[in-house]
Amino acid sequence: MLALFAASVMAAEPQLTPPSQRISDEAIYADHAQYQAQQDRLEAINAAGRPLADYHLAKAQCWLDVSFHEYSRNDRSDFPQAALAQSALIAEALESGNDPGTDTPLVNDAKRLRPDLWQRLGSLHQSPGFSCAAALAACAEVELVHAGNEYN
Repeated sequence: MLALFAASVMAAEPQLTPPSQRISDEAIYADHAQYQAQQDRLEAINAAGRPLADYHLAKAQCWLDVSFHEYSRNDRSDFPQAALAQSALIAEALESGNDPGTDTPLVNDAKRLRPDLWQRLGSLHQSPGFSCAAALAACAEVELVHAGNEYN
């Protein structure tokens, strides 16, 4: 029974404190614990054999990083939560042996900026040398979403 509970907690999407309630040390500490738990989860995936240069692990890490970046800058939109959720979704797929895919959702209604860069990144996925640039491509996709969120 305890194992089932632990598994359901691990698979649960991390939830940040709603922005209007992020006014106490306790709330911020709880959110930092959510970030640390997700970081620990990604580290465990790496320790289990998935390299840091892997497209999906890098993308999960970049979603986590951009979420914390905006959170620490007091972003009161849904972007920090949505980006953290993307990191968790990728981690869940990796943990269960599923392919997370390569889609990069425009979270928080981010504007799709620079179609030329999206096209180049899409082409890069088909390149024979993609594995050499996979982590950088994953983070570039996340940063394009980040830029689109800032544009809004």
